[in-house]
Amino acid sequence: MGLFGPKYPPLDEASGTAQVLAKFAVFEDFVKSANDRVEVLPGDGDLYAFVGKPPKAFGIVWFSGDERFDVRSAMESGAITREAAVKLVGSLANIYSANPGAERFEHKLAGHKVIVTPSAEMYGAVRDAIAEATG
Repeated sequence: MGLFGPKYPPLDEASGTAQVLAKFAVFEDFVKSANDRVEVLPGDGDLYAFVGKPPKAFGIVWFSGDERFDVRSAMESGAITREAAVKLVGSLANIYSANPGAERFEHKLAGHKVIVTPSAEMYGAVRDAIAEATG
């Protein structure tokens, strides 16, 4: 572990995971403006990003196509109730805590370090939790 947290190996730029990240210009724009730790879960559809220090102090942002979503905007649009939002945040904390050994990599994007967690299990659990909350 380094002075400022764990050190992760670099993500292979030629990997399928790096190619998935490259498809989301909206995610790169987000990373440029983020002023906190970003850990992204790439998968076969949307991107999910933990912002902050999960599982205790964090937010979740998800990217679908060229759009960005978060819990606050979902509540404001009526896509999620306050009760569902509270349940979602609790579920996400549990999902994160249940996967401490997930493989993680560092990736430079827009001049910022991003943690990449290419875990299909974690990705599926987050996807399902968000779908249930916004369902």
